[in-house]
Amino acid sequence: MASVGRVCLYCSQVVTTEDVVKVCGRCLAVHHEECWDRNGRCSTFRCVGVPQTMRGDAVLPYIQATMERDNEQPGICPLCGSRVYAGVLQGSALPPRGGAAQRGLVFQASTPAPKGSRSLAARVLRRIRPAPKWVLAAAAIRARSCGHCRRVFLWGMPLDASFIEQWGQDIAQGFCPHCGEQLSGGRLLVDAGALGRARFECDGIPTFHKDWFGHHVVDRFFLRRWPVKAGAIPAASCPSCHYTEVAGRPVYRLQ
Repeated sequence: MASVGRVCLYCSQVVTTEDVVKVCGRCLAVHHEECWDRNGRCSTFRCVGVPQTMRGDAVLPYIQATMERDNEQPGICPLCGSRVYAGVLQGSALPPRGGAAQRGLVFQASTPAPKGSRSLAARVLRRIRPAPKWVLAAAAIRARSCGHCRRVFLWGMPLDASFIEQWGQDIAQGFCPHCGEQLSGGRLLVDAGALGRARFECDGIPTFHKDWFGHHVVDRFFLRRWPVKAGAIPAASCPSCHYTEVAGRPVYRLQ
């Protein structure tokens, strides 16, 4: 029996293709059926998701289909009325470290402030002991983006100040579904400067200039990718295997 690349969040045992499992419909955490029934709920901290029962070999296709479905809207930007395209946030080439340059995103863990101090002492601590960073090689986030105002939507929600405030709380309370280690709270550096700058890439060919002769060439090779208007996304990542999730959904190591 082959592994599906997941461990049960309740018992920490490997899930195989022949197992009967329950996948949380909210956070996509995987459980053996008997483990979910024994616990009576999803094992993710504070999660109230409803389970979906399936065989182990259907887990990865289910997760992928769920993320695709959650990214079906909006079709029209509520801000400017322009078309919103489906695609991915993909990091640009990162500086090589002992090898060839690689594409990916950068995760920066949060550095907690000293107890009783949140201002000057916190800044001094960050200078002395900077927050750890690690590269998520080949990481890509399913998203949508407006072709005109460049606003980004994750799972139907605009990536704005409200999103960051909502999902920036309690982001380090979960555990890695791969190795069981507690996730580190932090952020994905979408605009990381020298560490790499993410861009949005359309799934298909946009039609910005559909009335021009040769517009398909221009749009496909020159205007299919654009930088996004976001500096960081609240995220949680595993220090060991670098499994990462945003808003309770996995964005790295789906397979």
